[in-house]
Amino acid sequence: MKAKAVWYVIIAFFLLGVTGCDKEKKTSSICDCANMANVVQYENIEGTVKYDEAFKQWQILYNETVLEDNMKLFIPCDLPNEYKKNNTHVLFSGKSFAVSNSLETQHQKKYLCMALQNIKSIEYALMGIWQLTGFGNAVDNSVKVAEPKDCERCYTLIFKNNETFVGHTSTNEVAGVYRLNDKLVDIVNVGGTERNELMDGKLYVESLLKVFKYEVKDNDLKLFYTHTDYLLYKKR
Repeated sequence: MKAKAVWYVIIAFFLLGVTGCDKEKKTSSICDCANMANVVQYENIEGTVKYDEAFKQWQILYNETVLEDNMKLFIPCDLPNEYKKNNTHVLFSGKSFAVSNSLETQHQKKYLCMALQNIKSIEYALMGIWQLTGFGNAVDNSVKVAEPKDCERCYTLIFKNNETFVGHTSTNEVAGVYRLNDKLVDIVNVGGTERNELMDGKLYVESLLKVFKYEVKDNDLKLFYTHTDYLLYKKR
């Protein structure tokens, strides 16, 4: 009886081991970089590393525009351990190819496999503390100074590297979430206190909610809310 019990234990461990191997094989076979087909080359694109809890995979999110429908989720075959941190911004190149249709149907997202050729961490120039100078126009290069202008806390923004921001309008504190891709920025939401805005405060908040693109040059930041109109900031 004792010998039989030992055999039952051995068989149980064997079955668990086989099941575990099959599970590991199933997870790793989502992307088979040894057998790539219909390859598309990507060169020096910006993305954000995220961990997907749904099927236990690290991904690199890349959005060709600020629209959610255009987001691609690359599953890297060989992401180095140093980049396995949520919200790590990276510049990367590699060869992409399709995953199985069943995976995309199951999760209703645009998944692609990625055989990385190079990758490095980047710190977006947008990060830091900015204060509004005024409302600019790219056609005539004019800038209307924001009022009130002698206000140290007014019209400030602090962009953080976890895709959140905080700041002040003319009278209110604001906080929100943003997404970046290359020179595109999508301010997803803005919330805060609700005191009545002074002078250009209302126009500022309305413009901020429409921002879709940014440019940074030296200590100047431009947040475009139309193709010609932008909010002009100085770095503090």
